Amino acid sequence: MTFASDLVAALADLTVIEKGHTANAGSYSYGYADLGDIVKLTRPALARHGLIALTPVHAFEGGLACTVELIHESGGVRTFPPFPFPHGKDAQATGSMTTYHRRYALLSALGMATGDDDD
Repeated sequence: MTFASDLVAALADLTVIEKGHTANAGSYSYGYADLGDIVKLTRPALARHGLIALTPVHAFEGGLACTVELIHESGGVRTFPPFPFPHGKDAQATGSMTTYHRRYALLSALGMATGDDDD
């Protein structure tokens, strides 16, 4: 198999990710799929086809960025452009922003959506 054919097969195995968590924003609440849910679904499906997805975070143009890297067991790598975001006002805010951007970058790179996606 090739990188491309294995990626196509892996993506065929992936489904819509249901929003299993609820955030309360005061005057409203919303559902979301957290990064752990996304990794639990995508990592085994990708691995069955010799692939892994990494979402490293790095400095980028005065802020931060998440870059998705799809790596194939053959050694092939597909790197997606950086998904930039600013530093948070403190470590907790930066951590929250990092997790948010990692999950959306991964969903985007894999062409996936969450159930009832209205984001």
